[in-house]
Amino acid sequence: MNYTSWAFAVTDLPEEHQSRKIDLPGNYHSKRGKCPITIVVSAEGGFKQLLLEMDLSKNGIVNDVTSAAYFSDELLVFSTSPLYGNPGIFVYDCSLKNIKRIVAPQKPNKAYPQGADFFELKGIEGHTVYYYHATDVDKTNFNIFRTNKYLFQVFIDGSSLKKHGNGS
Repeated sequence: MNYTSWAFAVTDLPEEHQSRKIDLPGNYHSKRGKCPITIVVSAEGGFKQLLLEMDLSKNGIVNDVTSAAYFSDELLVFSTSPLYGNPGIFVYDCSLKNIKRIVAPQKPNKAYPQGADFFELKGIEGHTVYYYHATDVDKTNFNIFRTNKYLFQVFIDGSSLKKHGNGS
């Protein structure tokens, strides 16, 4: 499959589908062609890396990205895993070239000092980010991970974090 052509086909979808999850290697941009990103597979480990346009003083490579979605032409939301990266849910501001974590891990341990939590973005509706979250990657049953048991939501600014469905 030609990932580049697939990426541009996705970004040409109608506006109501622009927040669809991106999880395949390829080149992407927001609806109006802004905020270009690239997802590649690392030659060392096989995990996905998100390549962002950053200032020269900052590293524009995010290791172990699990998925991403455009919130707007200027904002990209992405999730990361603890295996090779720094886990959480993040927002990248394309115009400021700045990354902000909006959901932090809850379970640091000796094996994962940055946190053992596994995050995967599900999608975005309005100002709400939906994501799957398990607090210990080594003890998670990934056969049932993408179910309501692990589904959470948070506003794009990081406020109102809660488990999806029951409000707790």
